[in-house]
Amino acid sequence: MTEPYLIIYLHHIRNISLTLSGIIIGSSGLAGVIAIPTAGLLNNWIRTKQIFIFSLFLGSLGRLLFALSINEKIAICAAIVSGAATAASWNALSLILSLSVAKSQKSSIFGVAFALQNLGSGLGAMLGSVLVRSQSTRSFQLIFILDAVTFIIFALFSEKWVMNISTRTVTSQRKKHMYLFSDHIIKNDYKILIFLSSCYALFAIVMTGVSTTLFPQWAIVQAHVSLQVIGDAFLINSLTILAAQLPSLQWIKRTRRTRVIAFAALLFTVGYIVMLIAGFLKSECSALALILSFAVTAFGEIFLFSSLPALVNDLVRGKIKNHFNSVINGAWQIGSIFGPILAGSGLTLHLAIPLFLGYIFILMLLIPSLIFLETLIPIELNRDT
Repeated sequence: MTEPYLIIYLHHIRNISLTLSGIIIGSSGLAGVIAIPTAGLLNNWIRTKQIFIFSLFLGSLGRLLFALSINEKIAICAAIVSGAATAASWNALSLILSLSVAKSQKSSIFGVAFALQNLGSGLGAMLGSVLVRSQSTRSFQLIFILDAVTFIIFALFSEKWVMNISTRTVTSQRKKHMYLFSDHIIKNDYKILIFLSSCYALFAIVMTGVSTTLFPQWAIVQAHVSLQVIGDAFLINSLTILAAQLPSLQWIKRTRRTRVIAFAALLFTVGYIVMLIAGFLKSECSALALILSFAVTAFGEIFLFSSLPALVNDLVRGKIKNHFNSVINGAWQIGSIFGPILAGSGLTLHLAIPLFLGYIFILMLLIPSLIFLETLIPIELNRDT
């Protein structure tokens, strides 16, 4: 409900500079980097479900602090609390999902969870666009308060319905495939995990930089569209993910995950090119192009988030699965630190176009790198079986 409008709220409503606004948003990622290993350590003594629920309540507090952010100090506190809560909750949820299903269902469970999360995000963005007014502080405060309420509702729901799962829960089928490759990773200094984590961090730099900072400002200032278009773009993105999730997962079934991730990078490249071009079109065409760009990147998100986490989870076994989930989620958090900061600094220097071109260049470099990586991973671990 709030993410698409956070940069606008900080810069246009609270009069915080674009550079500092990017730093504030990026501090969420920094808090996440600290929260993930902390949550991982706590998982040795506290059940994952309890960590997950506590993180949701913490996320609610973070949204309330944003509503009260009359200056940059409170805004930074809000970002830190929100970032820590988000990272810890997603890390816990990844582990819960991974241990809930067999190997052959792993991509599907991550994909469906991602689709449902995006449905909520899209509906929230649409509702936010209806409620906010460009010059009304109270309207922005309202959506932060409503967002906080949703976290509390989901925490109460999770207390009743989320399973208490032990990290020892793993099927014999998955053990059979993972023992050999786990030893291979250890002997090779985790090179493959490090490479996948680096890719995830680069995806995070690009995606968070665009979605939280570059896109809203580009849409308002360069494309001259309304806040409603921003909400519509996020909604179309979410609805596309929801509608296309299952057909897309069927389409890529038994395809090597490294190729699926590379194709995701290609889709993001196309989407950001369309977004860049939208800034130079007439207002009606700009709105359509911006919405189209989010529809294209929706497919990239489907392929990325259903494949990369599933691949990492298949490369590890037993109790160390929690630590590997922490590493990959930490990589995302590291990328989400630099994404908004780089985007905010670039926008301050009026470098929006070079930012787009830089992001496109990064994505194009990832494609051949991922294709090469598949030569190092046994095929039975690189796809659903």
